[in-house]
Order: sequence, then structure tokens, then C-alpha cells
Amino acid sequence: MKKRFFILALCGTVASLVSAQQQSQGVQPRPLQVNPMQTAAEIYQSPIWQRAVAGSLAPNLAVEPEIPREDSAAMEALGAIRDILGAGNNSPQASQAALQQLQTYINGAQKPSPLVLQIAGALSMQMADQSGNKSLYNQAEQYFVRAVDQNNGFPDFLRAHKNLANVYFKTDRPKKAAEEFTKALKLGDNDPITYGLLGSIYFENGQLVAAENALRNAMMLNPEIIEFKQLLGNVLLQQERYAEAAAMFGELLLERPNRVEYWSAQANSYIGMDQIDDAAKNLEIVRFLGKAEAPTLMLLGDIYLNKEMVRDAAEAYIEAVNKAAPESSFSQYFQAAQYLNRYQAYDESTQLLDAIENNYNDLDKDQRNKILTLRSEINLAQGNVQEAVKNLQEILKIDPFNGRALIVLGRHYSDAADEADDNLRQKELEQQAISYFERAMELEDDNTVVEALVANAQLRVKRKEYQKAVDLLSRAQNIKRQDYVQSYLDQINNVLQARRGR
Repeated sequence: MKKRFFILALCGTVASLVSAQQQSQGVQPRPLQVNPMQTAAEIYQSPIWQRAVAGSLAPNLAVEPEIPREDSAAMEALGAIRDILGAGNNSPQASQAALQQLQTYINGAQKPSPLVLQIAGALSMQMADQSGNKSLYNQAEQYFVRAVDQNNGFPDFLRAHKNLANVYFKTDRPKKAAEEFTKALKLGDNDPITYGLLGSIYFENGQLVAAENALRNAMMLNPEIIEFKQLLGNVLLQQERYAEAAAMFGELLLERPNRVEYWSAQANSYIGMDQIDDAAKNLEIVRFLGKAEAPTLMLLGDIYLNKEMVRDAAEAYIEAVNKAAPESSFSQYFQAAQYLNRYQAYDESTQLLDAIENNYNDLDKDQRNKILTLRSEINLAQGNVQEAVKNLQEILKIDPFNGRALIVLGRHYSDAADEADDNLRQKELEQQAISYFERAMELEDDNTVVEALVANAQLRVKRKEYQKAVDLLSRAQNIKRQDYVQSYLDQINNVLQARRGR
């Protein structure tokens, strides 16, 4: 009697297996990506940075090369640009006129003064910033390189090394920029901008400890540069020091509560600490501010789905699709519709599929087949059997290797067999189901093969073919180990042992 009860209990686990599978495949929130160079670009636009660049024109004779008295041409050139740029005249016309004065001197000098070369480079860099003319960065680079030349320049010219680093940074050559920033620090530079930009480069290269040290130095020297706090928060986030990162972004939010990137980054920190409710609150604030882009909304949807707040998840997903760029990834939105279906949120899954089709006007054949297959799966679940089966069979005529269609049809015929009126009809339907599962088991996609193996094993248990079920599940585990499958496999093995002991 006990053995019979155990076998009946095992048959009952077939229904619960689907629920376990849903739980095991729950959505994991996808943290938003941070872009360190975006923060660095903001630094270049800040008033502090602009003042730092503007101040680099005036010589500091205590730590820089002097102009020899006999180089009267250099003195005249500097006097001329003082007159041109006097009284704070930073117009493009004035800068161009001043640069021409310096170029006339440089072209006529046998050994131009490194100080004049540095000033010419700084003017060229400023003009490149103002005009967007990238060739002026190349010109500035040449002047700075000559200014620190080992033979004809001044190799320890701190300001020239620093400005050369700035040119390399602005022209996307971070490795060279880091080398020049480091030289400037060794020569005595103590500018927070230098430490901050060096920290940004280290962060982009994945050198998180070095990035943290550089950014903390920058903040110690000038705590007013808020962008460096943001970079440090990103570093802490990448180091998985979530509590510290959350605190850092909390400080930033006290200063700038409307900055959505701070709310989003703090949400990622909360996710890292498994404080999902706090993460959702942050993302809802971003949404309330009207600044939630598609990735933020997808993350919010994932969070709600993990909490089984299916309707809220669907609303976030649909809003994400409607905001997505047409060239954005189809697969992530379609996957969200699949997840909703697994949670038996059929209406919500259908609404999301409608939004996907409305947003993507150029879906290819494979994408359309995926949508039609999922719609058919939903129709089957809702009892619209004939239309769904017809659509799935049409899909297989076009694409005989559509694993999803094969598995869905297999499950349909397996379920239909349970309700068959007579034993012969039941066997026919079960054989049809097995045929579809076995076709799916021969495909190359591991996930499809594993799902087909498990579905086939479920049917074999209903047919009391326990050894066959064990073989199928063992094969599935060899491809991709899953805890819920192992639990099911252990139960079937227990049944086999009980039967052998009778």
C-alpha cells in the first residue's frame, strides 16, 4: 500500500514540476551599465575644469623654464599675446591672432623656447575645444612634445606634460594620457583634476584599486568636484562594495536630487545587497521624473516579476518597448514576454507581444515565427486549441527545426492524451507527443534539448516508464545541471528501487 501511495505521489509531482521549473528560471535583474567616460566628459564642461585650462597659459617661473635674456624674439612674442589677450579677451579671433604671433616666432627660431611652445600648445587646445576642429589637437600635441623633448626642450616641464596628457585624453588615447598624468604627478603636480582623470582612466581599464586611490586623492584636494564622487561610487559598485556605493550615491542625491543616474546607480547597489524593494523605489522615482529609459524600465520589470507582481512587471516592460529605439535588441523584450507566459500572465504576455510588433516594423522571418509560436502557446493555455495547433504546424512546415514549436506541440498532445476517451486514442496522442519531443531532442540548441528531454521524461512517468524517464533526465543533467530536475530524478530513482524491492 505504501509503495502504491509513493507511485501515486510521484505522478502528482508532474504537475508541480512546471511550477518548480518556473521558479528555477526566475528573472535575475540586469544592473544598468555605467559609462566612466561620460562622467569625464562632464568634468570637461565644469567651470572648475575650464578655469584649470585657462590658467595653464600663464607661466610659473618658480617651477618652469625661463626665457633666456638673449631670446628677445620670444619676449616680444609673449608681449604681443599679452596685448592681444589682455583684459580677459578669449574670443576665437583673439586666440587665433595670439597663436599666429607665437607661430611666427616658433617658425623663425632655431631653438624655440619650451615655454612659448607650451603656451602655443595650450592655445591650440583651447581653440580645438571651442571650435571642435580636431586637427588643432594634433597641432597642440606637436607643440607639447617639442616642449618636453629630451634634447631641445625641457624634459621636466610639468605643465607641458600635464597638457599633453589632456590632449591624449581628449583624443581617446587613455594609455598615453595616463603615462603623462603620472609624469606630472612625479614632477610635483597636486591638481585634483589630474588625479580625477587618472582615476577615470584606471576605472575604464578595470584597475579598480588604483582608480579608487586616485579618486580619493582628487576628492581630498577638492571635495567640490561632484563628478569625482560619482566616479568613486561607480568604482565601489564595480568592486561589489554595495553598502559603500549606496551611501556614496545617497550623498550625491542630497546635492543633486534630480540626477537620474544617481538614483539608478543606487538602485544597482540595493540589488547587490538584495534590497529589492529599495531598488524598485529608486527606479520608480526615475520613472516619476520622466527620465526612465528602456533599460531602466526593463530592470524595473525584472524586479517586479521576481516579486511576482506580474501586472506591474508587464506595464514596465510595455513602457520599455514603447520607448526603445527601433534598432534595440528584440531578444530581451521577447524574453520578457516568455517570462510573463511562464508565470501564466497570458493577457499581459499578449499585450507585450502586440507592443513588440508595433515597435519593430522590420521583423525577420525567425522573429515573426518566435512571436507566432509564443502566441500559439498562449492560445493553447487559454483553450484556443485548434487555431494554435494549426499555426504551430504551419510554422514547422516553414521551419522544421523550430524547437519551441516542437516542444509546445509535444506538450499539447501530452495534455490531450490525459483527457482521451479511450486507451487506444490515449496511446496515439502520447506517441505524437513523444515524436515531437524526440525531434526537439535532436536539435543543436542545448536549452531546447534539455527542455525536450524533461518534457519527454514527464510523459514517460505518466506512462510508468520510469527507467526511460531516468535515462532522459540523466541526459538532461549531463547537458545542464538544474536542481529541480535533480530532485525529480531522485524521486523517480526511489520509485524504481521500491518496485525492485517488491
